[in-house]
Amino acid sequence: MATTSRREARRLAALRSVDILDTHPSEEFDALCRAVARVMEMPIARVALIDEDRQWLKAAHGTPRVEAPRAFTFCNHTIEQDDVLVVEDAEADARFAAAVRSGAHAGIRFYAGAPILLAGRHPVGALCVMDSTPRTLGARETEVLKEFAAVAAGLIEGHAHARQARRDRCKLSRQVGKLMRQERDLDRRDRMLLQTERMAQIGGWEWDVERRRIHLSVGMYRLLGRTGRTRREVNEVMRFFPPESARAVHAAVYQARTTGAPFDIEIEFRSVAGEMRWARIVGEVERHEGAARRVFGSFQDVTEHRRLHERLWQTANCDDLTGLAKRARFTQTFEEALVAARSAGEQVGLLVIDLDHFKHVNDTLGHRAGDVMLMVTADRLRGSVGPEDCVARLGGDEFAVMVRRAAGAEALLDLGRLVSERLAEPIDYETETLSPGGSVGCALAPLHGASADTLMQNADMALYRAKSSGRGGAAIFEPRMRRAVQVRAEQITTFRDALKTGRVVPFYQPQMRLSDGRVCGFEALARWRMPDDRIATPQAFRHALEDGDVCTRLGLAMLEQVAADARRWIREGLDPGRISVNATSAELMRPDYCDRVRQILDRHGLDGSLLTVEVTETVFLGSGAGRVEQSLLALREMGASIALDDFGTGFASLTHLKTCPVDTIKIDRSFIAGLGKRADDQAIVAAIMHLARSLGIETVAEGVERREQLAFLRMMSCDKMQGFLLSAAVPADEVPLFLEARYSALTA
Repeated sequence: MATTSRREARRLAALRSVDILDTHPSEEFDALCRAVARVMEMPIARVALIDEDRQWLKAAHGTPRVEAPRAFTFCNHTIEQDDVLVVEDAEADARFAAAVRSGAHAGIRFYAGAPILLAGRHPVGALCVMDSTPRTLGARETEVLKEFAAVAAGLIEGHAHARQARRDRCKLSRQVGKLMRQERDLDRRDRMLLQTERMAQIGGWEWDVERRRIHLSVGMYRLLGRTGRTRREVNEVMRFFPPESARAVHAAVYQARTTGAPFDIEIEFRSVAGEMRWARIVGEVERHEGAARRVFGSFQDVTEHRRLHERLWQTANCDDLTGLAKRARFTQTFEEALVAARSAGEQVGLLVIDLDHFKHVNDTLGHRAGDVMLMVTADRLRGSVGPEDCVARLGGDEFAVMVRRAAGAEALLDLGRLVSERLAEPIDYETETLSPGGSVGCALAPLHGASADTLMQNADMALYRAKSSGRGGAAIFEPRMRRAVQVRAEQITTFRDALKTGRVVPFYQPQMRLSDGRVCGFEALARWRMPDDRIATPQAFRHALEDGDVCTRLGLAMLEQVAADARRWIREGLDPGRISVNATSAELMRPDYCDRVRQILDRHGLDGSLLTVEVTETVFLGSGAGRVEQSLLALREMGASIALDDFGTGFASLTHLKTCPVDTIKIDRSFIAGLGKRADDQAIVAAIMHLARSLGIETVAEGVERREQLAFLRMMSCDKMQGFLLSAAVPADEVPLFLEARYSALTA
């Protein structure tokens, strides 16, 4: 306990020593919070200092600067440990759950904070980021947060030094005159002044107006990297500075002599070693009988301070990997260009670029290969436009180009096509050849909008059209595209309403085991019961299925109805076999997906062995492929089987068979359609079934419509089939007819 008290006393002493509590907001700290929020992609960032019984905010982004009782804060816990404190979900954390429920943390769910250490050992507070939704923090993001905390510590120590320097400067300005006039005390006072100057990187000067001579302190000579006489002619001293800086000093001194007002300027100077540095010069005038007799003040090297500002600006505005502008900087530059173009009667073009196959490159060759693709893309985009145009990385694999003085819509579209062609050129990477490519959406101001937001939206619509027409092309915005987006949004809204009102129901397509002709299971397919009682297939609501939230809601609603139907059939003494349900990557990437599946099955008293979960290869191609595989393994442990749908149409099927938990492959209907007609399709189907048997995987043929197809499948010992030859998908009340018949009429 005594050790803890001593540690707290030392911590509070360190905090008091920097004299920062209850000071006014500072741009340096505000810029740091903005930079942290942008780099970490968080809505809230704070520099929090922990006093004896309160938390005081020096700076905050995304939240007010409000102090709070120390005991209820996250940062109070942060200073008790040596590393970053991460609270992924405050509601699920025993330390904070009660405070969250009581409203003490105002809706904060995620928190990450790094201790701010003064002198490398005293935790006086924390640099933290927060969000209203649960999140995780990777190792790289943790290191970035710690680096920003070190910057915050440097700013606090710099604040303390600056306050001390200001006090020293005021004191120095008063003393310099006395030191100049009191020759007998000069040596002693110069030694005291030299110590102060060395600590504050500051020097003193005096300009004798009548004699046109300047006296420089030893500290100022040291900062200039020079030696020599302390008193020099004005013109001789001015040669220490570049011409532009010398003119700025002359102008400031002249203005001070004329008006009597003090001045404060920053200029560049060159050290003897040839390095360009920055100095802050503060001066004031001494008058006698109304006339300016001398001008005196201080000279401080502020190079490191300016470099820190530049680093913070670079971090906030430029992408670390490519050096391109970030989204916020690009938007600001774009808005400024639009204002200038309106005044000049010119046009400004916008290209939005989305790379093709970027996630696949990351997943198969690693993030280093992905980084190479991004850097090459940045170079190719820079080389495709002029020096006055602006190229940005908006995030991930999305880029944008602003074209000043665009020549018109057709010329802009031609540029978009040229960019697409250049991005498609192969990239040599180690022993591999990357095959990049990109789709481009174009918009032109003022033809397609007057603001950056409107033009970005319209270029995104054109990008969607380019990608829909086939990857690797370019399209320019047309007003009708907006209607297409509206139709998609309306369909999503209407389909969500249909889900809420129970008008989306499962239809069941039976599957037949070829060895005995028995109906052995069903695939549950979503059907939309329209207000006029027409039944719509997924083609009618395909746009709604592009929305991840809709897919998740649909999957859970279908599973709930499938479980209820299966329970009813079992109570009637029927055995439906395995029922296949489709799952998308949006569902499988949810951490709670498997738990919700288990809850639905338990609610209806069913076992996981009732289910087959069907997925396509696309679920393995995103950045969340690892999360998807974990979900599939959990479903397997639950008793469900896993089927790989549309097999043979993707480009990584064999990889998935080797690495993923697959029990069944469903041969795509495009191959089944050619059986009896095309020899190549027959060869492909035979090869797939041979591969499946070698791996101990079951095969199901989809889309069987003709008896000659069925005969071929039997000859090749395919395990199961489904298709119109057996039956189309039927509503739940017709399923018992298949189960009671047990055997299909196709047995013969």
